[in-house]
Amino acid sequence: LDWGEAASPLEEVSPFLGVSFCVYITISVFCVLNIVTGVFVENSKVMLSKDDTQVLIQTIDARKKWLEDLRGLWNSFGAIEDVDLKTFKNCFSDVRIQILFRHLGIDA
Repeated sequence: LDWGEAASPLEEVSPFLGVSFCVYITISVFCVLNIVTGVFVENSKVMLSKDDTQVLIQTIDARKKWLEDLRGLWNSFGAIEDVDLKTFKNCFSDVRIQILFRHLGIDA
């Protein structure tokens, strides 16, 4: 159906009805477009929140693995509980400890 065919009988009755029909169709089209846009925006928000959650989970897993590595490395030095300066210097000469400190943001 052509919009002109639908509007022409209304225009024959009154030109005001033809203009009113055009305004009605215009508003209806904008409403439908608004709903479609809202659906797309909502889906994007859901996808973004899932992505943020996934990044958070990956960060937590990476930190857990790093802590496990740190504990394993520290235990490989004899599970020392009390560390004096000499023991610390001996342990710090190991490259793995230096890398872990660099990962913490401590340069030495």
